Amino acid sequence: MNKQGTILLADKDDEFRWFWTDRLEREGHRVVATNDVKIVVDMISDNDFDLVIIEELMPGMNGNEFMKEIRKRGIDAPVVFVASHGDVDAYMDLMNRGAFEYINKPVEEEKILSVVERAMELRV
Repeated sequence: MNKQGTILLADKDDEFRWFWTDRLEREGHRVVATNDVKIVVDMISDNDFDLVIIEELMPGMNGNEFMKEIRKRGIDAPVVFVASHGDVDAYMDLMNRGAFEYINKPVEEEKILSVVERAMELRV
């Protein structure tokens, strides 16, 4: 049986957020979704999320800035970046900064569910 947890999902694409919020909730997870990276930084500081799934290029903050900010705040939740492009340099930079995974859109359902399951094994 899969372990369930609390996931913070941030993406500027409404359809992506709605689809994955619904899909992950059907797997038994609690999902908090937003399209505002500033809200993400505040929420992650004030809550205990088991996993963060965030678009790499959110308006107002890129993936590297996000990783620096949350690590500066002492947050160690696994972070999965979702990208609309396959930028190898961005992938390497984010993985070196401690990202848990980097997934390109369109996201394959089994891929993201597998990543979520691996992250939950670490956290719950």
